[in-house]
Amino acid sequence: MTYPSWALERPLRTPTLQGEYVTLRPVTTEHSSVITEACSVPDIARGFGLPTPATPEAGSAYVTMMVRMREAGITLPFMVYDHEENVVGHAGLTLRDIGHGKATLGYWILPAYRGRGYASDALRAATEWLLSQEGVYRATLHIETWNAASAAVAESVGYVYEATLKRWEKIAGEPRDMMVYARLR
Repeated sequence: MTYPSWALERPLRTPTLQGEYVTLRPVTTEHSSVITEACSVPDIARGFGLPTPATPEAGSAYVTMMVRMREAGITLPFMVYDHEENVVGHAGLTLRDIGHGKATLGYWILPAYRGRGYASDALRAATEWLLSQEGVYRATLHIETWNAASAAVAESVGYVYEATLKRWEKIAGEPRDMMVYARLR
């Protein structure tokens, strides 16, 4: 197992990434209110394990966890901003397998900002940055089988469907089937 040098830094530094329509910036404690809002959106809360009910304390605790996971080198969490500086969503990379040259990405956009190309742009920016890093050759997405919109986003950015893994991931306490999409360097 060989780790890229940037993945060994502690705390792990999260770059700012620029897309055509969005900017991805590191998650900070200032993002608690947006995470609290996301906790009240059922498809986001369920798919990303956000705390429910949506309370300011729960949002703050979740942001603190993301910051600590970044500091430990486990994830690179970003908040997604539009050109008007509105926080419109989240994108993140899970680095559990980075020593094997791969990482898993995830993303969500708040309902008020959906349908504007922000998810595709955020995923494209995060994927291109990831695949440009030394020693990284594979970006992976796990998408629930009901989520056709997310699958369409993945395909629009060049991800290819590989398989459906049965009962692959526990979501809301229940094992779920997940479609695997990948993009290779």
